[in-house]
Amino acid sequence: DGINEAAAALQSAMAQLGEPKPIDASGLKAQIDRAAAIVAAEGKYLDTNWQEFLAAYEAAKDAYDKLESQTSVSEARVTLFAEMLKLRLKPNKDLLNDLLGQADAIDQSLYTEASASVLRSAMTAAAAVLANAEADELDVQAAQDSLQAALDGLQLKSATAGPADAAGSGNTGDATGAPGAAKTGDSNALSVMAMAALLVSCS
Repeated sequence: DGINEAAAALQSAMAQLGEPKPIDASGLKAQIDRAAAIVAAEGKYLDTNWQEFLAAYEAAKDAYDKLESQTSVSEARVTLFAEMLKLRLKPNKDLLNDLLGQADAIDQSLYTEASASVLRSAMTAAAAVLANAEADELDVQAAQDSLQAALDGLQLKSATAGPADAAGSGNTGDATGAPGAAKTGDSNALSVMAMAALLVSCS
């Protein structure tokens, strides 16, 4: 009788527990599929955080294969998604490279030293970004904006004042403001007037 009672109690307990709830791994599977597409396009992404992403990807596949618990499945999905968000696409550096080529072709001797110095600094920074394999889109855009601003800010050197500038200043007087020598036309007019006065006095 004791055995029967124990068996009945066990059956009752199992009935109360009910059937185990199936593990929902659909969200994890969708995340794994998206990660697989990223892995296939590895060349488009920067190396930054790539290894961490791959580790999360492998862990997610393992969790999906084992389906040990709903908790383990959910944790694997969340971790993989977080690592995917950290990935960065390689930026397009073509525009920056073209702009640097334009700047390099400029004859800096035609411009003021101050504005040319700003250009040289911007060119150095742009070259560094182009050479940096880990430069992201923000780095490229910042270098491009700085170089464009330096190009726009170039100032031509002022032309050296020539003889024509002095000639255009009008009659030259002394330091006290006294008028200078009379012009040739003025001298001729005075001579004519003096001769006329002389003739009148003689008559």
